[in-house]
Amino acid sequence: MHAPIPPTRPARSRPSRRGVALALAVAGALAPGLAAPPTVRGDDPSLAAVRRRLEEADPAARAAAVRRLSGALDAASVQTVVGVLSDPHPYVRRAAAGVLGIVLDGGVRARLLKEGPAWKDAAAREALVEAFDGWGDRDGRTGLLRLCADRSPEVRAAAVGALGADADEAAGRALVLAASDPDGGVRAAALDAIAVRAKSAGATRVEARWEAAARDRDPRVRLSALEGSVAAGGEAAVFAVAHGLDDAVWSVRLVAAELAGVVRDRRVLAPLVDALRDPRERVAAAAGASLVRLTGIPFDPDPERWGAWLAAEGRTFDPSGVASRRGPPPEAGSRTAATVKFLDLPLASSHVTFVLDASGSMAERDAAGVSRWDRVREEVDRVLERLGTSAEGNVVLFADEARALFDAAVRFTPAARAKVREALASRPPAGRTALYDGIARALEDPEVDTVVVLSDGAPSAGRWFTRTDLERGVARANRWRHARIDVIAIGADDVAKRWRTLLHDLASTTGGRLLAR
Repeated sequence: MHAPIPPTRPARSRPSRRGVALALAVAGALAPGLAAPPTVRGDDPSLAAVRRRLEEADPAARAAAVRRLSGALDAASVQTVVGVLSDPHPYVRRAAAGVLGIVLDGGVRARLLKEGPAWKDAAAREALVEAFDGWGDRDGRTGLLRLCADRSPEVRAAAVGALGADADEAAGRALVLAASDPDGGVRAAALDAIAVRAKSAGATRVEARWEAAARDRDPRVRLSALEGSVAAGGEAAVFAVAHGLDDAVWSVRLVAAELAGVVRDRRVLAPLVDALRDPRERVAAAAGASLVRLTGIPFDPDPERWGAWLAAEGRTFDPSGVASRRGPPPEAGSRTAATVKFLDLPLASSHVTFVLDASGSMAERDAAGVSRWDRVREEVDRVLERLGTSAEGNVVLFADEARALFDAAVRFTPAARAKVREALASRPPAGRTALYDGIARALEDPEVDTVVVLSDGAPSAGRWFTRTDLERGVARANRWRHARIDVIAIGADDVAKRWRTLLHDLASTTGGRLLAR
């Protein structure tokens, strides 16, 4: 009888990754043009060398070490890889999941299916979701179905999300069951997965209770229900948009305002006109853009003008008979205090967090002998004074790790500005660049709808530091926020092209803007 293969390291929870990319992560770790290293066997002394590298401080080194074990694993190698599923760093856990995700040996698979769901470490079980998803076959589905009943809601949500691409009837039944899970995150993940499944021509049909979900107590569920309802169309879409525009949570209202433009029904016009008075600038701007799209009328997002139109010729207007028209995006900052700008970037909202690169490269000085950091300090002080107490937000500094200056968003009062000045003056730039961690910390605050990132370098530290991982990590962190991310790239010409395009993509995928300085 085989001994159990429990994971051995404590770990934090981490986001999951979709299936096929697991194998690519293993293959992509090898330098182009080089052959893969030979498989490491349990009786090979090189396994001891791999285990020594797994004790190194650098997570990239540990990830590279575990990838050397990919291939035909024996019992000792499997034991080692499984232990790495509990590594403290998510990048290393993902590498281990990638190794297990290409396992073909039936005996190894049987042990993982039997023992994995009983492991004590939730982070390891969540990593196992990626391995099962990577198998992409009946065994993988069996593992995911078992983890849908896991005691950890994070593991259940990850497993449910992975089943969205599975057209099998058993996967569909699991998604319907998960849509009633006690945890809101699991319910939202189930609705997302059902929406993904609906796009698969070969999937068995799954009915989602969109209208009931739109009234769920959890805003994540309401947001997923809104998106799923609009995708389904018909009466469900009209109800979801009208209901969503009146939601208590700004992110749900924002998504409703954005999606209303594809619901070509006159019943959404009056709620959209009302949304032009929304206290959130981004919601009002999105409502105006959807009205232009539905009517073809290039009005500014002026509630008085649109209200007059709705009371006159708009009384009988039918959007279904008019071609969709995309008007120009509203000018950023049109409803903020005198369109405040941060280094020539107009601020799109008065609910904003500034995410500032405080790494060592920010100490670089210009011809006048002034460092980049000192320039940023001066600009932050000026902008916060201009915003005043009508705005709220936070300031996040990132280098080797990220730290917010306030526990949650605050009004930019004189006292708050003084604290920011003191913190920036006492913090000389040093360390590497944990870009993801800075953005993720800003996105934790539910009151912030706009994030302004300033950086002069490529990510080199933190939770995620490869381009693909960072983009996926930000997308997950922003799933329920729908925050706009604006980016100011300092010294952009000194940064490699792939990182310049990363900054551009982070901004453009959220409706933000990249400003190169």
